[in-house]
Amino acid sequence: MSKLLIRALKLSILPASLMVVGKFVSVFILIAAAQLQFSIESSRQTLFSIQVYLEEYSDVLFINSYSNLITLALIAIPTFYILARKLFMQSARENPRTIVKLTRLNILKWVLNDKTSVLKITVWTMFLWIISGVCISSSISGFTHMWIGILSGVLSILATWGMIKTYEMETDKIYPRDNQVYY
Repeated sequence: MSKLLIRALKLSILPASLMVVGKFVSVFILIAAAQLQFSIESSRQTLFSIQVYLEEYSDVLFINSYSNLITLALIAIPTFYILARKLFMQSARENPRTIVKLTRLNILKWVLNDKTSVLKITVWTMFLWIISGVCISSSISGFTHMWIGILSGVLSILATWGMIKTYEMETDKIYPRDNQVYY
């Protein structure tokens, strides 16, 4: 395998784990918090062999909506954290005023430690696309509140915009536009 593929697989372990574990744990925490009656059954006819069944549709809507929202937050918050850090760092390199503002806010050290790569941003954004797709399809199917589907779509679009902006800034370092040189 190529080095890039191995690195991408290593970077995808954390978001994949967060997404799977976050969904399962949030379902059971929400069921316990709401004190709902449920049953767990195993079936070989479906894609997932273990399924959780609830008695009423309103319970299904509640549990599915908020477990999707929690899973969305578990992926969206780190994604936007990584994007903001990278964009602030790029802005600080281009504009001295940004450095002054970051120094006043006492977050200059946070921005200047650059351990964020474009590949990491891409992987996290792709996982945000996946959970957004799950939320949107659940909303269309009626198993999740519509506002959660809309929120996930908006977050996905914003993360995609940030990823494209970051990619453009990185490519401008290699292929400068308008005779500008970026360092």
